[in-house]
Amino acid sequence: MDNKSFLFGIDTLLASDPSWKTHRIGLLTNDAARTKNGEKSRGALLKQNYQLVRLFSPEHGMKAQGKDGAWMPHQIDEITKLPIVSLYQEQQQVNDNNIDDLDVLMVDLPDVGVRFYTYLWSMTYFIEAAARKKKKIVILDRPNPLGGAINKSEGPMLSNNCSSFIGRFNIPVTHYCTLGELAHYFNKTERWGADLSIIQCQWKRENTNEDWGIPWVSPSPALVNFKATLLYPGLCFLEATNFSFGRNSAHSFQWIGSEVVDIRSLEFSFPGISLSPQKISTSTGETMGLTISPNPDFNRPVLFGLELLFHLNQQFNNYFSWEPYPTQANPSGDNHLDLLLGIPNANHLLLLDQKAFRDQTKSLLSTNWEETIRPYLLYI
Repeated sequence: MDNKSFLFGIDTLLASDPSWKTHRIGLLTNDAARTKNGEKSRGALLKQNYQLVRLFSPEHGMKAQGKDGAWMPHQIDEITKLPIVSLYQEQQQVNDNNIDDLDVLMVDLPDVGVRFYTYLWSMTYFIEAAARKKKKIVILDRPNPLGGAINKSEGPMLSNNCSSFIGRFNIPVTHYCTLGELAHYFNKTERWGADLSIIQCQWKRENTNEDWGIPWVSPSPALVNFKATLLYPGLCFLEATNFSFGRNSAHSFQWIGSEVVDIRSLEFSFPGISLSPQKISTSTGETMGLTISPNPDFNRPVLFGLELLFHLNQQFNNYFSWEPYPTQANPSGDNHLDLLLGIPNANHLLLLDQKAFRDQTKSLLSTNWEETIRPYLLYI
């Protein structure tokens, strides 16, 4: 892709002069939301005299460095000196008192194209609040780092009784849309009727982050590079187990291991994936495990994650266990795999024999998402 033709929505906006720039604006953003040249969006907006009045931050806080699932405080922003309202506390919805004095709500957040990544759901609450209070809502769009090949999307689709802050509405685990496209989709299908404007980026659907020609900026602490983001949709299922994907290390979401069993004997292969032994250092010490290296043919991360779970459970059954994963949004941490996959009793998949498991996962991961979302796509 020609880097000169690539732009984020923030770049598109900064090249224009909208009439509402002098209106009172509330911005949902974080430090990972940058211009093409690497400047933090909120700083760039202030330089062009956008009347930012209040900032809002998602999970991980304004610095995008908070621990996964941890309560995030209200703060004063170091860059703009504006108040930051955290949307990751006891509730994740927007309090009307924090937007009553605003004219425009704006969102500029990076996303990673995965249903259980929570920035998407903070955006939906922001749109709902704008509709409820009859405020203009502006989404500064960004490309999906996984690309936009909708035909590669993987389910399961979300079951209504598994709705949570890591999956509010019925979309697949990997959706291959931008936040702007999903904002458009939800505003119509959920009938919010918000006064929604989407400032488009300049991007072609076939381009992944590797084609953008700009440095990787981690949207949250564990996604340290693009390779981790490719593997994240499948390795995240390990959060519901006593096995590790290397969180709090330089190998986060690029490695698997265990503190209770040496998994180097794992017999498992998957198209587009190479496994090799590696010892890593984490906050709890050194652990031997397997580094995961995807090659250009790798394109089924959800299936990979489920197959990996199946083989870990089969081969290390005496050590494998399901664990709660407490977060601010789900304090008990119960049923975490159900919420990630979006289906009830998800762990029952691992009790099937291999043929039944593969038949069931093939059915679950197939979706009609391409047909459903096509009328709402903004890019070709």
